[in-house]
Amino acid sequence: MYKVKIIHGSMPKVPHGYGSWLHYFEEKSVRPVMGCHRSLCYIDYNIDFVIVKRLDENNDSLYLIPLCKNHHSSSDEFYVKDSLVKLP
Repeated sequence: MYKVKIIHGSMPKVPHGYGSWLHYFEEKSVRPVMGCHRSLCYIDYNIDFVIVKRLDENNDSLYLIPLCKNHHSSSDEFYVKDSLVKLP
């Protein structure tokens, strides 16, 4: 598990060659999105993507994760239970 914090602001444009953030995420993680990636959340509907920073890294890398609408605007730190996809 990784401890992360959401980076609020506007989402960057979907990278060229991908139709959506879902398409990008599933291509890079090599598996389908099954629901919210926040630890202990099992919601599998109303999923959207957010940008997060890993708090256990000492660099400026940003990652993409799917979260449910309940956790989409969270300002606290939390753990993710599944894969992170590094932004290009």
